[in-house]
Parts: sequence; C-alpha cells; structure tokens
Amino acid sequence: MSYVPPNNWINGDILDATELKANNDAARKHVNQDIVGAELGNESFDYDSLQVGEFEPIASSHRFVTGEVKGLHNDIQGINRSYFTSHIKPGQQTDLNAKAWHPIAECGHFVTIDQSADLLINFGATFACGENGRIVAYPRRYPSKIQMRYYDGSQWFDIGGTRAFAYEEHYNTVTATASTADGPSKMLDNVNGYASDQGVEKNFRRWVGWCWHVQNLPPGDYVFGVFVNAGVEEGFSSARNFTIETFYH
Repeated sequence: MSYVPPNNWINGDILDATELKANNDAARKHVNQDIVGAELGNESFDYDSLQVGEFEPIASSHRFVTGEVKGLHNDIQGINRSYFTSHIKPGQQTDLNAKAWHPIAECGHFVTIDQSADLLINFGATFACGENGRIVAYPRRYPSKIQMRYYDGSQWFDIGGTRAFAYEEHYNTVTATASTADGPSKMLDNVNGYASDQGVEKNFRRWVGWCWHVQNLPPGDYVFGVFVNAGVEEGFSSARNFTIETFYH
C-alpha cells in the first residue's frame, strides 16, 4: 500500500508547521508499521524479506551468506562421553539388521537452506565398544554401525558413503558352550596365540572421520546427524567434532 500524505500543498499555499509535522508523523508510521501490516494482509510480504542476506533489486535476486559454518566440539574428558547401548533393541542385540539408531551427542544440526546450496560436512570421533555379556556358541567380535542420516521434513534417509564400524574390544579365548557367557577375556593374537596383555584390546578403539559433500540441496529445512546402531551392550564416543559449512550457488 503506497504512502498517502494527509496534507497537500500547491504553489502559493501557506506551509503550516502543524500540517508538516502531521505529514512527517504519518510517513514514519507508514514506514515502521502500516507498510508491514498492509503487505502481510495482501500477502505481498514474501519470505525473502525476512532473510539474512543482500537483496539485489536490479537482478531481482537474493544473495545469502555463504561459507557459514555451524558446528560443535567435545574433548576426551570422561564427562563428555556420549554412550550408546544395544539394550534398546527389541530383538537380538548384536543384529545390525535390527535398526535402533542412537543419535550421537553434539553431532547433529538443524539447517535451513534458503536457495539451492552445497553443504560440506565434517565429522570425527573416537569410538570404544565394550564387551557383550551375551550367551554365545562361538567367539566373535561384534560391530556397531556408525552412519550419517538426514531428515527432510517427511522421512529419514541414510547416507551410505558415511558408513563406518567400531568393534567390540573383548574376545572369547575358547569355544563356548550354549551355557557359557562371553567373559572379559583377552584378544586373539594371530601370531602368538591369545595375547597375555589385555591392554592390547584397546587397539580396537578407533577414530572414525570423514568429510561429506552434499550437492545441489534444494531450499528447505533439514536435520543432519550422525547415529550409531549399537552391536554391543555398552559403548561410547569422545573427542567429537561435527561441522556443517553452507555454500550457496
């Protein structure tokens, strides 16, 4: 709605200060209040009018901030560990086909894309998987699956190229019977038999890291996060880093 001054003059009219002040007050009210209310009423006040960026009226385009980085970081202190467990699974705890995705703390972000853009996502964390107190018929080292997933407002999608695994630290030294639990025994050494130093089990603590390029992501609201499908009863991650950098086309 265009601005209409309450008072008008033509050449030769006397300029009254009260009328001039009324015109100025009406202009300020229009710019700060009425123009917004009127445009919202007739739906001409569009989404890009509220966005952070630079509008280019000559080209009728909106330039958004590019190279923006969002992210989180945690160090290796015990209080910053993010734990996960396979106890939440309804079926066999070591079955990775039974999907029970557990989000990893500080490794997810809500992202609003205002126009087509690329995302550069960096992730890194150390994973440690404890033993299973399960009943087994033979010794085996079970994995936990780590993967990035994203939500587009309607459903979750797996990003297959980000798939990684972390393995159980403990290993059975002998073939177990059906009534024997898998105990906290030593890791199998392929050269010297079963290792005498249980500290070698810590070699299965591993760093998982990658950089993933999401191309031509259409405008919308998304959630990107890293999840773990646990194959052990107790595991944790530490030294976590997760960043998302946005590049508009």
